[in-house]
Amino acid sequence: MKKIDSADDFYFSSLSRNPEYRQEVITAIETAFGYSKEHHFEIDFFPLMCKENSANNILLLSKSTHELIGHIGIKFRKLKFDDFETKVALIGGVFIAPQYQGQGYFGKFFTYVLKSYSTDVSMFWLWSDHYELYKKYGFDLSGGQLEIKKIDFVGTISHEIDIVEKKLLQISDKEWQEIKQIYCDVTIKQNAAFLREQDNWEELTQITSTTAYIFYKEKHIIGYCFYNKGMDLRNVIHELAFAVNIDSKIKKTILTMLVPKHTLWLPEESDFADGELKYLALIKIGNREKFKKFVTDWSRQQINITMITHDMVNFYFNHQHYQEDIASFKQLLFGPNPCPSWHSFTKGLAISGMDSV
Repeated sequence: MKKIDSADDFYFSSLSRNPEYRQEVITAIETAFGYSKEHHFEIDFFPLMCKENSANNILLLSKSTHELIGHIGIKFRKLKFDDFETKVALIGGVFIAPQYQGQGYFGKFFTYVLKSYSTDVSMFWLWSDHYELYKKYGFDLSGGQLEIKKIDFVGTISHEIDIVEKKLLQISDKEWQEIKQIYCDVTIKQNAAFLREQDNWEELTQITSTTAYIFYKEKHIIGYCFYNKGMDLRNVIHELAFAVNIDSKIKKTILTMLVPKHTLWLPEESDFADGELKYLALIKIGNREKFKKFVTDWSRQQINITMITHDMVNFYFNHQHYQEDIASFKQLLFGPNPCPSWHSFTKGLAISGMDSV
């Protein structure tokens, strides 16, 4: 193990201030995550690693040697629900170089990043198998999604329906406009989902490790799905949407053509109830006042938080006072198995693998 001259022999920077570390960071992330040569982290997670986001690619560097110690990436997104939205920070590309592990660097680095961004966002989101590690920093498994590997439905595809597989760069501008409209009209209006403004769509089109199936009827797009995301989501359909008023039999018939060839991920509150329910993400409260406002808006003023401590939430619902630990409160809000009494005024999460970092 490499000897460290001083516990404080480090400083924080970013790829915007030190762009010369970019390729080293990408190589180090791919090594840490076990990427094979045919996959590329900067493609799979283009929105996180694009140069426009470089101010939020935070670096930990050695003062004495200027070696790269670690990286943590932040991507701001807006979670949209009804007429409201809240700003959240997605965290990805987290690593500490092997020679610096086990010496307390991660804790100092991660705490610094959380503190630096906590005033700006209502929540932090991340995706990781290391739950026990992130639990120490206030993250809890939250939200639910269905993993479907089989659909028991017998139907036939109408001759009017075409399923066309396309790489993202093969999709025309007109087709993108129709896909965007479906996302806006269905995914955003019926769920709580990440708002996609023009720059977000432009970033997503650069995730060339993802492939689309586009569903046509009489030359009009009636739905689409995205599958694959390089090494991260191989053979997984992680975003699916149909246009408004498409018959459920048509939807299920199309999906029987794709499953079990692909694993399908759907929001917990979807029409398909025969999937395996899994956790969606790790979520931490950011700015407490912003989180309080989010909950008030999310619940259409039905839930009002009076106090948040380091481990408890006090709130009013139906003029009754309640207290829950933070992990349980997030589960009641987001799932899995969210509070049944809140279904009438809250919306379920529909988070695509295209948006995860």
